[in-house]
Amino acid sequence: MVHSSTSQEIKEYVESSLCNPESKLKVVFATKLLGLGIDIYCNTIVHYGPPNSMDDYLQQIGRAGRNGEQSHAILLYNRNQLRNVEQSVMNLLKNPNLQCLRKIALNDFAKGDNEPLTPHSCCITCAKTCCCDECPLFFSPYELYEKASDDDEDEVLKRPVDEQVTLNVKMSLYELKDKLDKSMLHDGSSYSKPEILHGLSLDMIDNIVSKLDYIFSVDDLVTQCDFSVYETAPHVIEVLCEFLSDVDPNTDVGEDILLT
Repeated sequence: MVHSSTSQEIKEYVESSLCNPESKLKVVFATKLLGLGIDIYCNTIVHYGPPNSMDDYLQQIGRAGRNGEQSHAILLYNRNQLRNVEQSVMNLLKNPNLQCLRKIALNDFAKGDNEPLTPHSCCITCAKTCCCDECPLFFSPYELYEKASDDDEDEVLKRPVDEQVTLNVKMSLYELKDKLDKSMLHDGSSYSKPEILHGLSLDMIDNIVSKLDYIFSVDDLVTQCDFSVYETAPHVIEVLCEFLSDVDPNTDVGEDILLT
């Protein structure tokens, strides 16, 4: 994992490994800082949520394929992650006319004919129309990720939460954060901010509290609040269950984070 708080030693190890085609390091979870200004061996980039601008997106997926090999950029998202993106990014993701995604992405940056030799090496839209003889031999992840239509999305549930319950939840989440911090330090974590590992920062607590109206399950916690530390999420749901009777308690507590 590489982000702004990662130690310099780990950053150098990861970067040197990615510059070595024989390295055993195959998967890295990272922010956009990784690979900036260096050529790394990377052929697949997966985003969880889109960058805000098309310029940022193109720069980030540009980390892949620098060795000249066919590469893939996969973007996973939910509609809650589209609130602050630029219109160009929204056009790429919605694509109601089923246009070439490559052309949409490069529309403001490149002029002229930018199509590859074969449609199957272009984008998810073009790959579905390709009839060349090479298609059966070409590994493509496109068919694994079908875009769900807006009509298929479930209606968002909402219920009012009064101020006292909101305050009680917030105080209990503070207590949970304190327990998780102590647990991490007790286990010998070298991080000065244990919340980087368990995910329950003060900002995240404010985020959860502000969206209590919409949280009924661990899935809602993940999608509504972008809570990405799945081992901690059940602990948060347990807190919510103490004050909200309609929250689904049917989830196993993660074993990777043990409360002291």
